[in-house]
Formats: sequence, structure tokens, C-alpha cells
Amino acid sequence: MASQELASLLAAVYSPSTPHEQKRAAETALQQLAATREALEWALGSLGIAAAPGADLQALFFACSVAEEAVTFRWPRLEAGEQAAMRSALWRAATEPGGPHFVRQKAAAALAHVACLDWPERFPSFWPDLQSCLGDPARRSSGVDLLAATLDHFHSLAQTTSAGLKGRVRGVGGARVRGGMLTLVCRILLYKQRCTYFQLQAQKSPASCC
Repeated sequence: MASQELASLLAAVYSPSTPHEQKRAAETALQQLAATREALEWALGSLGIAAAPGADLQALFFACSVAEEAVTFRWPRLEAGEQAAMRSALWRAATEPGGPHFVRQKAAAALAHVACLDWPERFPSFWPDLQSCLGDPARRSSGVDLLAATLDHFHSLAQTTSAGLKGRVRGVGGARVRGGMLTLVCRILLYKQRCTYFQLQAQKSPASCC
């Protein structure tokens, strides 16, 4: 994907001086571009360096939109290699410190959606990596955001399932609800409970903390 073409379209969309018809044409072109494999490859590369100094925020926002579109509407049709590359890029974007907050939030939401679809068979590292992230002071805040997004997605999944869909979820490619998902939610809730307990203990006895 030509970077100059993308820069021109983004400038037309975000510039307040762009005529209305030209802005609408640029928005349409970006929407069409977002659904291409070329745009997805570019987006993954951009998200992988989201924490780099001087990153183009408008381009990063579009990269997030491309990734979200692929996860939400095209995930089952992506090749295994593309899915693996997306999981890796989204993980870096969601957990690496120093990147824009909106990138971490959007990447966390997309990654949580992927976890609902792929864990544990195709994404076995999700929970161990999340635990490691929560245990790393530099990435703990990002890990909490990812934890919250994951809980939201699994909670929505559980609500949809309990509404009588018999283990199938609309809108996510008919993915079967796995019993292991409940295990994940329970472990996350236990982890949060333990964190809350130790935080309260630390507040009561600050001298004992090191």
C-alpha cells in the first residue's frame, strides 16, 4: 500500500478545510482500503512500532480500524499465518508501554475478541502471557486494561449463550462456546481477588512492603 496515497486520504478526512464531497470520497476510499490484505499487512507493521517516538497518530488510528475490521468480520477467513501475525502484533500494541493510550485500548479490545474465538486451542499462550504481563510493573497497567477487555468479552459471550443459543454465538463465525472459557474467567476473577487482598494488606502494613 502506497504510504503517500494513505497520507493523502487521511489528510483529506481529518483536515477541517476539506470540502464535504471530497471528505466523503476519502472516507469511502479508506473503508474500501481497510478490507484489503495489503492494508492488513501494513496495519500489523504499524501496530508493531506504535510505541516508537514520533508515530503518526492518524495513521495509527487507521491501523487500529483495519485490525478491528479484520478481527470482527474476517477472522475465520484469514489464513493461519495471518491470524498468528495478528495475535502477535495486537499483543505488542496492547501491552507495550509507551504507545498511545487509544492504540492500547483498541488493540486490547481486538485481542480480547480473538481470545474468545481462539483460546485455548489456537491461542494457548494467552492466559500465561497475560499473567506475566500483570506481574511486570512496566506493563501492569496495560495488562489490567487487557484483563478488563477480556472479562467484558467473556461476560458478553456468557450472557449471549445463556439467552438460549445452545452454545453458539452470533456474530463471531458460529464459534462454539468452550467449557475452558469459564475456567479462564474464574482464574481471572481469583487473580483480581488476590490482587485486591494484597493491596489491602499493603495499605494496612506499609512497612512490610518491599
